[in-house]
Amino acid sequence: MKYYFFIILFVIFSTNLYSQEEELYEESEAIEEIEEIEEDLSHSEIFNEIGLFIGATSFTGAGSWTSASIGLDYERVLSTEPHVFMGLYGEYITGEHSEFLTGLPIGIEFFGIKTYLAPSVLFSSGHTELHTDEHGKVENFKNSDIKFFLRFGAGYKFHFDHFSIVPNMAVDIISGKTYLVYGVTLGYGF
Repeated sequence: MKYYFFIILFVIFSTNLYSQEEELYEESEAIEEIEEIEEDLSHSEIFNEIGLFIGATSFTGAGSWTSASIGLDYERVLSTEPHVFMGLYGEYITGEHSEFLTGLPIGIEFFGIKTYLAPSVLFSSGHTELHTDEHGKVENFKNSDIKFFLRFGAGYKFHFDHFSIVPNMAVDIISGKTYLVYGVTLGYGF
């Protein structure tokens, strides 16, 4: 009887040790999963991004031309997986066709591929024209325009911690004419 008692105690004690070992193993797996989730969250904690755009704008119709473009943009991530964002951009086209553009991009980024639509406004100032009135007085007129248009864009975002490089391309449709905007955006997320 004494042996049976020791065997029963041994079985109870060993199963208790086995269950504690199994609990420790499950806890270590849970800790690893939490650490992976925290690492993923640390990359997705970037909800704001500012960027510097350097590129060119080309008119693709008759009398085509290309001018350098430079701009600033801001994006706010509204939701994650996929990233839905909204922002603001301002761009200056230099040279003979100097114009200022601004707009509100709304888009989505999924696995680094970024697409957006931006209702925008173009501010342009044309050349100065001299006119003589009926009294022989010279009048100076400056043509300026404000036009509303849509910009459709796409790019691919390369992430480097809080920094990003985004080669991108956009199509502006202004008064039935098509303009191609292309370049690189250097971004910083915070």
